[in-house]
Amino acid sequence: MSASRMAGSLIMQASRSMQATFGLARDQTVEAWRSMQAAFGRARDQVAESVTEERARNMVMLQVVSVVACGVIAAIAFQATYSEESDACDAKPMPLTDWFIAVCAANSAAVVMLVSMAWATLTILDTLMS
Repeated sequence: MSASRMAGSLIMQASRSMQATFGLARDQTVEAWRSMQAAFGRARDQVAESVTEERARNMVMLQVVSVVACGVIAAIAFQATYSEESDACDAKPMPLTDWFIAVCAANSAAVVMLVSMAWATLTILDTLMS
């Protein structure tokens, strides 16, 4: 059974039950059903607007915090890569400088991706809200 047929049969069942329960005529039942759908639609739209704006603000804020955190970690890893003490450590299975270079590269890539995500999010929100 397709979704549209299932939805249609559920609407018809609800209409019949409203007729039986309230003793309404068919036209009154359909009108009551449509007014309920309109009220639910308006309420859903109001909730969606408020939730969307708040979630969008939170998402952009988290992206900015992530950019700063990844940038700080990349800067620390970059500084540690070229410090004098990094050669003194005998790390196995890979040298410590190679590990710091990989951390720096991964966090630098994360900064680029997070900045582009924040830019795209702000662009989409500006387009939707204007």
